[in-house]
Amino acid sequence: KLQAGTTHNIIPSTASLSGTVRSLSREVHEELIRRLRTLCEGHAQISGCTITLELPHSCPPCINAPEQAALAAEAIADVLGREHVKTDLRAYPFSDDFSYMLEQWPGAYLFLGMDSAMCHHPTFRFDDRLLPVGASILCRLVERQTGANA
Repeated sequence: KLQAGTTHNIIPSTASLSGTVRSLSREVHEELIRRLRTLCEGHAQISGCTITLELPHSCPPCINAPEQAALAAEAIADVLGREHVKTDLRAYPFSDDFSYMLEQWPGAYLFLGMDSAMCHHPTFRFDDRLLPVGASILCRLVERQTGANA
C-alpha cells in the first residue's frame, strides 16, 4: 500500500509504503529483511530524504513438520476420504502468526479446501459449512494421537 500526498499536482512532504515480507524459509526471510534495510538506507542517502523502516508484523514462514503433516493427512483421509487429500502441492509463501507456534512445536498448517479467494482478499467469504469438517478433522487427529477409537 502506498500513501503519499493529497492531490496530483503537489509534491508530498511524506509518503508511506507498506506490505508484507513472505518467503519459504527462515534464511530467505532474514535475507529479504536485510536487503530491504540496505535498499532503504541506500535510497535515503542518494535522495537526501529520511526513511524509517518498521517491521511490526513480519512473521516467519509457516513450515510444516513432516510427521505432523502426515498425521494430519491421515486424519483428513479418515474424515473425507483419501481422494480429497492433497499433499503434493507446491509451497505457498504466506504470512501467518501460526508460524511462531511451528517454530516452538512441531505441527502442520492445513487448508480446508475452500474453493474461493484466500483470506485477506476483498472477495473472501468464509464458508461456514466447513466448520464441522474442520472440527471433525481435529477430533480425528486427537483420536489418532491418543489411540481412542471412535
